[in-house]
Amino acid sequence: MRIKGSEILKYVLLGIGLTGLVLVAITAPNLFSALGQFTGRKGYRKQQIRRAFDYARKSQMIEIKKTPSGYAVMLTEKGKERMAKFRLGELELAKPKKWDGKWRVVIFDIPERYKLSRLVFAKKLKELGLAQMQKSVWVWPYDLQDEIDLMKEAYEIRPFVRLILAQNIDRQTDLLKFFNL
Repeated sequence: MRIKGSEILKYVLLGIGLTGLVLVAITAPNLFSALGQFTGRKGYRKQQIRRAFDYARKSQMIEIKKTPSGYAVMLTEKGKERMAKFRLGELELAKPKKWDGKWRVVIFDIPERYKLSRLVFAKKLKELGLAQMQKSVWVWPYDLQDEIDLMKEAYEIRPFVRLILAQNIDRQTDLLKFFNL
């Protein structure tokens, strides 16, 4: 089975990003094996991990700084953006057993120059299971603040998207039926 380089890069960035930084001893002959373990994925060869790591460094997605105890490896802003895009592919919304009786309303007015981002954002909202009330108005019955923040950053549309917490919506009967509440 062939493993794509972008998959390895994804786990290297996620592994570094989820902890904030990685400290590596000055003499770390098993650095790339350790990164393979660190990412939680087995079956990657050292050479594959090394290539993903080198690519991330050359592409300025990670930064390596010398410290008294070794080297610190951390994500740059570019690396954080790339990690957010990787996380979008795995994004799912939680559905708690008990509903708090409040609606989360996502509204957006994304300019034409960001048309692709607007289309992808709307498509992702639909894929996640939100109900569309109007062209740029979507509803969800549970908390989704973190997920919306992630999408705003990844699609670079933060200034154009709002999240409203509502207690009552005039089409509530239809929404209750749609979400099986």
